[in-house]
Amino acid sequence: MCKVYLYSRVSTSQQTLAQQERTAYEWLNAHNMKVDEVVSDEGISGGVSYKDRNLGKVLLPKMVEGDMIIVSEISRLGRSMFDLSKLIHTELKPRKVRLVVCNMGIDLNCSKMTAIDELILNNFSFAAQLEKQLISERTLSALEVKRKQGVKFGRASEKYKLNYNNKPQEEKERENMERGKMKSLRFIEARDQQVFMKVLKKVFPECTNGDDIRKWNWEGINCKPRNSEAMRSVMAEYKELDGNLFRKWDFTKEYDSRKRLITYVYTIKRSLFKK
Repeated sequence: MCKVYLYSRVSTSQQTLAQQERTAYEWLNAHNMKVDEVVSDEGISGGVSYKDRNLGKVLLPKMVEGDMIIVSEISRLGRSMFDLSKLIHTELKPRKVRLVVCNMGIDLNCSKMTAIDELILNNFSFAAQLEKQLISERTLSALEVKRKQGVKFGRASEKYKLNYNNKPQEEKERENMERGKMKSLRFIEARDQQVFMKVLKKVFPECTNGDDIRKWNWEGINCKPRNSEAMRSVMAEYKELDGNLFRKWDFTKEYDSRKRLITYVYTIKRSLFKK
């Protein structure tokens, strides 16, 4: 039976996969189709070859003739014309899979690509690579402007440390609180936590409606034995797909993993609603 694979990718931990997945789900719903499996890469640049991402390591080895891969836009597959061309011609085409790129309205059987199809893909691949180059140039230009303005990058200077130590305790506490909020935000946006939110959606569908996790019914999300077992089971499935997920977890030790799970959920709740 043919399967539908949704692939998404973000370059930094500050970005989320939600918008990409929403776009793909909207396309699938409009065509009365469902996703069989989601594979993603987080914190990985599109300039990294598909072979060194979950796209090449996890997704492609599973795909067989008739399967479908759906992405929100071509740049999610990569931002190198050479690498994208190689992906399509040496991986997707021989496997005779179906490729859907939502924002381009492309839906094609890679084994039956016409010259026009290839021209369109090449044009959009060029645009993706050009955009990557322009982003890099803008970043370097912005950093140069900051340097000329006197902004220094790197570790805190001795002067900064001295000024900080001389500040009133109340001001120090306020700054520490702001840093704590940023740390909490990074925790929520980290890769493990993004996947864990998907776990919660599967285990507690009635409590996790919508994309705004702050509006979820967190009172209903608990670590009772039955729920803990369900969460650990789904987490283990994700870990099988990507060994880099939940590295510190040992799912063979029920008590240890349940204790860790309780702490995990508590930490997320505290991070979300920290004042």
